[in-house]
Amino acid sequence: MKFVTLLTTLSISLFANTQKNFEISRPALPLFSVEEFSRVFNPAPLQNDLMMVNVFGDDKRVPIIDDTAPWNSIGRLSNGCTGTLVSAKLVLTNAHCVVTEEGNPDPNLKFFYPNLVKNKCKNKYKITRVAALGTKDYKENIGKDWAILELDESAGDIYGWIGTFDTLDVTTVALAGYSTDYDNGQTATLDRRCAVKKRLDTHWYHDCAARKGSSGGPLVVMNKEKKPFLIAINRSARTDVENESEYSDTFANTAVPVWQFQAKLIELLK
Repeated sequence: MKFVTLLTTLSISLFANTQKNFEISRPALPLFSVEEFSRVFNPAPLQNDLMMVNVFGDDKRVPIIDDTAPWNSIGRLSNGCTGTLVSAKLVLTNAHCVVTEEGNPDPNLKFFYPNLVKNKCKNKYKITRVAALGTKDYKENIGKDWAILELDESAGDIYGWIGTFDTLDVTTVALAGYSTDYDNGQTATLDRRCAVKKRLDTHWYHDCAARKGSSGGPLVVMNKEKKPFLIAINRSARTDVENESEYSDTFANTAVPVWQFQAKLIELLK
């Protein structure tokens, strides 16, 4: 059996009967203001005195410590990366979270733990296969550093999922992920006030705070109806300089935009 297996049939509805499910795609509406976003989710700030690479200026991340939608749709993979439910049984992450540098399947990629808080979650799901893989050569093909995983059971019926939307009109975003500098990556954090800074032909630069473990985390926008949409996934850091603390094009985090994988996701959901 080939390592990358395309799903030929999925009995998954885009509009399943659960209040936590969201559409895969719809026209973007105006974003929340920063103040309104804060009212949606506003726990206490992180307490972290470490000088950290991939964190620009002050660290304003907050821990995700409850099961508030849509953040409960985000989970930790058993190999330490972040994944996001984008349908009832499909999880979006990075290709480098799925295969090793040699292009082999990661032997530690076995389970998905949605809404993991302090290393505890109500349910865990077995990853049955890789439904689609952008590339095995993710170092040379940054924009193809994405993968879609299939679970053994429907997690979306409990946790919902985040719809995807392909847009170039949005700048302000939020990033959630299981960065290892907080609670050893056993609780997710959220940067509510960050931005896409530069769009290249294949990938984007952003200034959202992120550390190891946040790979595969969603860059999310929300509309006035309080519906979330994933517009990209966090990938890795660009650190061509040392001892920097402010964003620049040579000291940036990178993301893979939705258009790189949207067609494949829609195909899988047919």
